[in-house]
Formats: sequence, C-alpha cells, structure tokens
Amino acid sequence: MVGATPSEGGQEQSPFAVFDESLDAVTVLRAVRDGNGAFIEFRVAYANPVAAYEAGCNMVDVVGERAEEYYPEAFHGFLHTTFLQILETGRTIEFPAAEFSGKGDGSGPSGWYRFHASKFGDHVIVTYRDITAEHKAEQQRAAERAEARLLQEALLPPVPPVSHGLEMATLYLPASDAALAMELRNADGSVAEMSGNGIRCFVQAAVGAGLVPPGRVTVATAAGVRTVVIRPGAEPGLAFAEVDMGPALLGAAVDVDGVPGARSARLVDVGNPHVVVLGAPVDDATVADAGARLETSHPDGANVEFAWPGPDPDSLTVRVWERGVGETLACGTGACAVAAAARSWGVVANHVRVHSDGGTLDVELSDGGVRLSGPTRFVGTVVVDEAVLGAMVDERQVADLEQDDQMAARP
Repeated sequence: MVGATPSEGGQEQSPFAVFDESLDAVTVLRAVRDGNGAFIEFRVAYANPVAAYEAGCNMVDVVGERAEEYYPEAFHGFLHTTFLQILETGRTIEFPAAEFSGKGDGSGPSGWYRFHASKFGDHVIVTYRDITAEHKAEQQRAAERAEARLLQEALLPPVPPVSHGLEMATLYLPASDAALAMELRNADGSVAEMSGNGIRCFVQAAVGAGLVPPGRVTVATAAGVRTVVIRPGAEPGLAFAEVDMGPALLGAAVDVDGVPGARSARLVDVGNPHVVVLGAPVDDATVADAGARLETSHPDGANVEFAWPGPDPDSLTVRVWERGVGETLACGTGACAVAAAARSWGVVANHVRVHSDGGTLDVELSDGGVRLSGPTRFVGTVVVDEAVLGAMVDERQVADLEQDDQMAARP
C-alpha cells in the first residue's frame, strides 16, 4: 500500500501519507528507544514514492529498515548526530548541499542533495531534493569564472595604457539569474561594479555573437541585474541600446575648495560611486589634479565628473576621471550621476542630454530609477592565440604563487 506502515492487525494508512504526492523525496525516521526511554537508533517509519525511487527499492521494503542502512556511510557521521540533535532540541535544520555516495551495491541516494529536517513527535521528517545537475552546473560556472578572471588579469597591462579608458567585459554562460553575466575590470586590474556604456556594448557584442536575440536582455552585474533593450541601427555595426540603471542615490556634499570654477559637488551612487562637480569648463590640468584628489572621496575610490550646463537647455557637458584608469572619453554611469546631481541642484529637469568627448547620451530620471540610452557601434573583433594566452595565464599563476610564498615567509 502506498505510504503504508505495517501494524499487527495488517496495514493502516500512515499519518505521513500526505507526502505521497510530494515532488520532493520525504523520509520519516522513528526513534527506537529502550525500556528506560534511552535512544537506541533510528528506523524508517515512512518513505514517499520519490524517496523510495531514490533509494532504489519498494516503499514497503524501506519501512522498518534501519536508517544507517537507508543512508549509508554518511549516516554514520554528521547525519546521525544532526538528526539526534533535532530530536532532542526540536530545531529545524537545512543543508543547502550535501553529497551522498549511495550503498556499496550502487543503490540508495547518490549525488548532491538539498535537505530540510524537522521534529514531529518522536520522529524526524526529512525532505530532500536531488540537486546534482545544478550543483555540477554551478561548479562549472565557478571554474569558468575563475579561468576568466585569470585570463582578464593576464590580458590587462601592468600599467594603464595611454589610450583612453580600457575596460574589459567577460561573459559567463549560463547565468543563474539573468540571460548574461558580466564582469568589468579597469586598466589597473581593479573590478568595476557597473558600466553604463560597457553593458550596452556588451549586449551588442552578445547579440552579434548569436548568444541572445535583440530586444530585452537581462544582465547580471556586480551592482545587480540590469535590463538592456537593444535594437539594430540604420547601418551595419550600429545599434541603439537603452539600459535600466536602477536608482541614483544622492550622497553627501564634497569639499571642492581649490577646484577652479567649482560651485557645488556631491557623492552619487549609481551602482558604483561618483563625485559630481558642477562649475565652469575645466582644463586638462584641473581634470588630472582634482580628479586624482577627489577620487579618494569614497573608501573604494570614486569616479569624478566635472560638469557644466549647456550647450542647450536641460543639457550638460562633462569631462570624466575614472578610478583605476584616469581621464576617459565618456562614462555611462557618470552621465547618470551628473544628471541626478544637477537635477538636485535645480539645473536640469527629468530628461537630460549629456555631452562628452566620446559622444552624447540621454538620461531619463524618474522615481522608479534612471534610464540611460544612446548608440553603440561595433569596432572590431580581437582574436587571441590560445597558446599565447595560456602562457600568459601560466606566468600569472606562477607570479601569484611566488607572491603567496613571500607573504608566508614574512615574520
């Protein structure tokens, strides 16, 4: 009988038969005690069809079986101790991932499982699900992320290049909570939480590679999941991309004494930290000197934007100093930060056009967050020789090991 527990008078319906239709495996363990009430062992009081299938046996054969036979090897360790603690304390315990090797004959639960165990009278109800496939997929993703980071570090030069604003985007597939996943590194190797222009170019590259179709694309970033809407442009290689950047959080005022022409400045967080300086147009020396100084206004370092009104109403012109890089031609998150700060000072309204040496972007401010839009253009494909790249990764790994040895040798 499905879900039945034997009794002296034949068979009776188990009080745990409510679990018969569960898609998870459910096993109920009964405490066996001596005449004095002292615990002796656990025996299986109930197993639903999924649990019996996982065990590779019939349910009626499982009921009454010693738990250490049902949960081989692992039960002699942490499971036995944990289930006994649940019985004695009434605690509910979850195991996000636990590995089982099965019985010696190849039967029984085997692989990675997610467990939930709780007390019911003198029983412990154990619910578990086979997560072997997703566990292996996550391990593969972790290995790919580790390898990609090594490749990033191997490719990034030890000194920031003379050219403006090198950032590197790396794609991990599949992403667990989005269609794509992106990691950014600045020219000095430091990780950037978010890049408004980087994510738009990143999605265009993914569409061009056939990884995702054009339209609405979700991307996992260090600042959270962002949604990009991309559509083809009027000519090959040209596209138009709009990204939901999330909220722009206005922070404290920043001291800008000594910055020529500066009127106001404040911190703004758009998934990454910015210092927005409003004033008059600035020269190269001011960008370099004040940018490097104001970068330290945030503990993690901040991007610095020097902005002034014009050339049109509700428009701003910007020069950008990015942490870990130096002056760059443009900054998408910076455009959002500048628009939000300028609106807070009453300089612009909700729709702002932001001009920089790298081009023009449109920023839409609302209570729901900030939207950044503008064109993206395919420039070219970089082909890296795998042998050369592998050698670079090996060199970086050796250097890391030598650095670890030096650190370990310090008194």
